[in-house]
Amino acid sequence: GDVLMTTGPANLDNAWRMFTGTANGTERFSITIPANSDDAVLSTVQNGAMRFNTNGVQRMMLSATGEVLINNLSCANCLVMTKQNGQLYTKQLNIDELLTKIENLEQKLTQLENLLAEK
Repeated sequence: GDVLMTTGPANLDNAWRMFTGTANGTERFSITIPANSDDAVLSTVQNGAMRFNTNGVQRMMLSATGEVLINNLSCANCLVMTKQNGQLYTKQLNIDELLTKIENLEQKLTQLENLLAEK
């Protein structure tokens, strides 16, 4: 049977909320279905991370600043990609090197445009 069930009207927000006290500003976490919506919103009010664990081990984290860290894929200047089988992997990016390549391409494009304009 149902262990925890909430039924509410579709025209109102329906939520499960967790508090750490009875005073204002003590809400820590909520699961909300907004009014007239099929969305589900997981929300924290405090400036902390949301951690997702399986088997007692953190697998993913959303930091308070919005960064997403997945398993052991956290690294600076990385692109996270997915293989066809769904496995995640990272590709290290050297931002300075990429910017230099872009600048070189822009210079070559300008040279090409100048050559074409001469003809």
